[in-house]
Amino acid sequence: AGGPMPPATLMTGVPSLAEIEGQIRARQRTALLGTFFAVLGLQAMVGLLVAKVFAAAGTLNPAPGVSLDVFTLLAVCNSALSHVISGGAAACQQGALPPPSTAYNDRFRGWGA
Repeated sequence: AGGPMPPATLMTGVPSLAEIEGQIRARQRTALLGTFFAVLGLQAMVGLLVAKVFAAAGTLNPAPGVSLDVFTLLAVCNSALSHVISGGAAACQQGALPPPSTAYNDRFRGWGA
């Protein structure tokens, strides 16, 4: 079962399973925070866009900059969606990790034999 033990110099460059799990959790938190701020920005931008449209409702000319605001809303929606997708990808990566080792002196740093 398994092969020969790799040299110690190779094993020092491999991060432990706990370190990788911590990095994945940090990515999940970053994705959640990014989604939160993107949705917060969306709410503010939609409010401004609605105010511009209502302010120009009585005139024959459309409100200046409304079409640019719509494209900006699309960009922020894409940013929020990308944060949600990256958080889901990090959750899938975390689910694919092997169960942690309980051995104190694990030669393979949690990656199993």
